[in-house]
Amino acid sequence: MRTCTKNYVEGILKLYPAYIKMIAEKEQSILNPDEFYIDQHIGGSRSGYVGRPTEQKVMTVMSDKDLEIIKNHKKAIEDTLREADFITVGIVEAYYFTSTKIDIIAKELETTPDMCNKLKRRYLGILASELKVLK
Repeated sequence: MRTCTKNYVEGILKLYPAYIKMIAEKEQSILNPDEFYIDQHIGGSRSGYVGRPTEQKVMTVMSDKDLEIIKNHKKAIEDTLREADFITVGIVEAYYFTSTKIDIIAKELETTPDMCNKLKRRYLGILASELKVLK
């Protein structure tokens, strides 16, 4: 796997614990925008723009690209962790979510640091495939 791909996937994994909060904040910022940015134009022109506020907010949430990317990343991580074995899940959670050193993880899981690194690299490859990132 290329170094840039590895760094990208590891960055996504390190952000995973914050994804629920990021999704909630993004949805709230869409549903309750700052007053400064609200269009105050009250007119009679016809357009394809949805006129009902509730439907407008739902459409905005559904079409937000950043929110969609975050949700896709979260789903990919959850799906790959669900399919991974117990040791790999332990390594990924400890290393990326709590920043524990590989040596400590290896002792806790009763394996070697080399095996932990091998399983971690294999998981990164699986996650990169799930995220549709070139390895």
